[in-house]
Amino acid sequence: MPYQVTWVDEEKTIVAQTYTGKVLIEDYYHAVDESATLLSSVEHPVDLIMDATEAHTDMKGFLTAASYANKKVPENQRLVIVIGANRFVQTMGKIAGTIAPKATENLYFVDTLEDAHRVI
Repeated sequence: MPYQVTWVDEEKTIVAQTYTGKVLIEDYYHAVDESATLLSSVEHPVDLIMDATEAHTDMKGFLTAASYANKKVPENQRLVIVIGANRFVQTMGKIAGTIAPKATENLYFVDTLEDAHRVI
């Protein structure tokens, strides 16, 4: 499986989506669903870290995927921090803001996991 969705901390305040290898758009949909389930299991705010540093993705369908994610955003989602996104992905993330405002409302791009924790 090219993705994993897990709680980062015992307090359940951070969820990590870690992508490795070739990631298909369907994998992203499954990760979105799993993350939404975890976030919905608690009532307090939760941050989401997406680590794409080891991933190879085909950007075909990216805007459709962003729209899908937008429909799944739980009310308690706070920050979305993407690690390792190249410039193209960052630009697409900004464009996606028009069709997926909930999913991209608090979107940050960083280079490392340490940077992600500094943002949080």
